[in-house]
Amino acid sequence: MFMEQAEGFEVPDCEDCVCHLLRSLYGQKQAPHVWFELLKSVLEEQGFTLLRSEACVAIKVIDGQLVFIPLYVDELILFAPNMKLIKDMKKMFFKKFEMKDLGELHSILGWEITRNRSERTIFISQRKHATSVLERFGMENCNGCKTPRPADMKLTKKHVCCRCR
Repeated sequence: MFMEQAEGFEVPDCEDCVCHLLRSLYGQKQAPHVWFELLKSVLEEQGFTLLRSEACVAIKVIDGQLVFIPLYVDELILFAPNMKLIKDMKKMFFKKFEMKDLGELHSILGWEITRNRSERTIFISQRKHATSVLERFGMENCNGCKTPRPADMKLTKKHVCCRCR
């Protein structure tokens, strides 16, 4: 890939020269792919496997504990059964990449996440997102219908695929 010389970085006496890019730049068509391949190589180097059914989820079993990391563009969400594993993963990522810790997750992609550590539960809702979609299409007063699962159904470890345990 070649580009015009960047403003302020022109080579003297060579105004018509172009630069040969050795790396991807933000905004290029291939930049997301280059970033994903780099992230994938770091995860695999650390022993993570990307799910075949969902390539944007990395998993690893550490000391019998399942750790998984959903990936969305440049956001990583760390899930582990204890804070030591999460701190270890954060430390590894901070060594490999320039990044910032956004703290505990409260919302992402229209999801609202409420965590109760004492009861060891996580509640995920899309109430705000669903309400805004209904409002956008003028359907705030529509009639709801039953969902395939009971609203009070509690998901437990027995619902996890046996291959992921």
